Order: sequence, then structure tokens, then C-alpha cells
Amino acid sequence: MTFNNESDVRKWLKERASTCFWIENKRGGTMGFPDAIAVVGERLIFAELKLVKCDSVGRLWVEASPQQANVLVEMKAAGLCSGVIGGLEGGGSVVWVEPEWLVRAGNSGEIGGRKRYDLAKFEDFGG
Repeated sequence: MTFNNESDVRKWLKERASTCFWIENKRGGTMGFPDAIAVVGERLIFAELKLVKCDSVGRLWVEASPQQANVLVEMKAAGLCSGVIGGLEGGGSVVWVEPEWLVRAGNSGEIGGRKRYDLAKFEDFGG
């Protein structure tokens, strides 16, 4: 599978999870809540689905709102499995990113309310 958008990441997850619940963002209600709740094996995962981009020097990054990053951190602090599942743009690789591995890029500009978060670390899921 080639990842061109977040919908492709959703399809990838749906093929691998025994159950998925999709969260649709509603202003004021679910701001920052992860895109999906998935049952994978015996684990319940709260996942933000992202297209992972690569910059000119090879750094991987995603676009996310500060609320999305904060909710993932808060969920993990509460003992829940939360993070980012990202498909590499134009490729077939998928990564898992723990909330603390999202590093806000210095002066990242507004991208429709989103910011650039570099991936300090990730686990490769393959394809």
C-alpha cells in the first residue's frame, strides 16, 4: 500500500485491527481526541492517524494540532496506550510514535491550526 493521505492510514489500520472506532472531530467536543480507538490483539490503542513526511535533510515529521499532541500525552500519563500511527508519504512504511517522541519544531508556522512535530524516535511497523 502507498500512503498518500490519512485515509490510506485508516485503511491500513482497519485491515489489521479486529475492531476500530473512528472519532470525527466536532468543534468544542472532541478537539484533540485521537482519530481511532482500535483493538489489536488484546490491546486497546488510542491512535492519531497521520501522514508522515520527510524533509530535505531526511527528518521525519507530521502535522498536528497542539491539542492532539497534548491529549496523547495525557492519555499515556493515565496509563492508556496512545500514540501516532503514521504512513510514510509516497511509500509503504508505517511507524508507531509514542507521544513523548513528538517534538514541536522550533518556529513551525500555522498549517491550518496545525504545527510541525518532528519525530525524535519511532518504531517501524513495516508495511
